[in-house]
Amino acid sequence: MVNNDTSTNAITVNGTSLAIASSRAYIWDGSAWVVVTPVTASQITNVPAGGIAGTTVQTAINELDTEKANLISPSFTTPTLGVASATSIATTTGMAVG
Repeated sequence: MVNNDTSTNAITVNGTSLAIASSRAYIWDGSAWVVVTPVTASQITNVPAGGIAGTTVQTAINELDTEKANLISPSFTTPTLGVASATSIATTTGMAVG
């Protein structure tokens, strides 16, 4: 990456060239290699949707972690459905029995 040397072993994905050298990541901006500055999940915006209200990736991850079922002792509830028969299924779905 010295003096914007483009002869490095860069990869190009969808028109964007990337390279790693000296423990740093670089991106080719069309005329020079630019150091990619790392960011944290708290710096990346998330658009809240569905049941997730977090407005950054970190707050969304924290929210999912808080709301997920505990793997050691999950507390799922199963509705009582009763006994199904051909007649009750036909009545519920509108299908003919026969």
